[in-house]
Amino acid sequence: MLDVLPGTRALGATQPSMLRIIPVNLHWLARTQPTKDLCAHGGIQLLANDRILLDAPDNDLAVSTGALHLLRTLEADHSAASPLAEHLIPHCGHAMWIDQESGLVENMGCNQGVNWWVTTRDGRVELVIETDRVQIRQNEWAEAVCQFADAVDAFYVASEPKTPENEDEREWFASFRSEWKARRDSSRSAI
Repeated sequence: MLDVLPGTRALGATQPSMLRIIPVNLHWLARTQPTKDLCAHGGIQLLANDRILLDAPDNDLAVSTGALHLLRTLEADHSAASPLAEHLIPHCGHAMWIDQESGLVENMGCNQGVNWWVTTRDGRVELVIETDRVQIRQNEWAEAVCQFADAVDAFYVASEPKTPENEDEREWFASFRSEWKARRDSSRSAI
């Protein structure tokens, strides 16, 4: 059940929560050579009980990188004190690489994107989105994240296979997709 914490605006509905993270207008930036664009782009909406908590219709957000960041929140907090990335949903990814220390794919984008905080305590996930602060059961958060990741993944599957342009791109793209699959597979028990 989604709860409003004291000092925040009421979400209105008291029915069982329905949190949804929705990718909007999925596309490849390189429309003339879509096999070269390794990142899915689009906008994003975050809804709770059909109330829009976040609406970022910017069509050029890197939603594939955002999906991976969101999958990471199933195992680690994304907070001001310990952010997983500069933005949960970055605007773009000018460069990606594999961090030698963590082995994770890192994204360096511009200073724009969509962000909110995600912390987990005692089986509940708290989301801080601009002026809203909501709580949801951990399994409901996992389900919303997985549905978002699955929608973006389905876009990859329905598209032509990707062809990285060089060895560096091949390496990080393979790691990116491998981590995504591993995190998605391990999340099945959380739902």
